[in-house]
Amino acid sequence: RLPPASAAADAGGRRFRLDGGVASYDYSNGLLGRRSAWRWISAHGRGLGVNLQSGYFGDAENALWLDGELIALGALDCRIEADGAWTMTTADGLLALRFTPEGTRQDDKQLLLASSHLRQHLGRFDGWVRASADAPKRAVTGLSGLAEDYRARW
Repeated sequence: RLPPASAAADAGGRRFRLDGGVASYDYSNGLLGRRSAWRWISAHGRGLGVNLQSGYFGDAENALWLDGELIALGALDCRIEADGAWTMTTADGLLALRFTPEGTRQDDKQLLLASSHLRQHLGRFDGWVRASADAPKRAVTGLSGLAEDYRARW
């Protein structure tokens, strides 16, 4: 089970307690190839969270947290539609989501020996998840999260 998140923020000489909120932490450590590309999705709410990626570590990072339980997910099929929305499903049939971007941070670099293309979108996820192939689908509506599209040449 996941521990509850707790935090505080200090601003303007006041302390604000953020207990009862939702937290997520991302850490990557690996040796990237000369050309690297991935799509990464992270979304979390009360009782539900997902971490998905394709192109970097295979499907080893794909996970669903459902009511505090960690569930491994299969390979991700992630597509960016013409309207900018992302659609994603997992090979094991435990997840089908649509991501609608609401804001984007982008950064492109063209250097002599290296280049990068980054799009980080904040937005909302809608669709369904389930704990196992025979479990009922659980609706996902307006779940806040991010989707990242990255390509680099080192």
